[in-house]
Amino acid sequence: MVRGDKLYLTHILDAIRSIESYVEGLDPVAFADDPLRQDGVVRQLGIVSSILDSEAG
Repeated sequence: MVRGDKLYLTHILDAIRSIESYVEGLDPVAFADDPLRQDGVVRQLGIVSSILDSEAG
């Protein structure tokens, strides 16, 4: 694995772990009622998307 690939994967895993911590113990209704957590999840998904887009191109 190339060093850059490992770094990208590390960032993706960090984002996934953040998402997991944001939603841990929440049911869908509680998540739907918490715009701050929603924003955090969307932000982390955007990070993952940006990384994958940069690697695809």
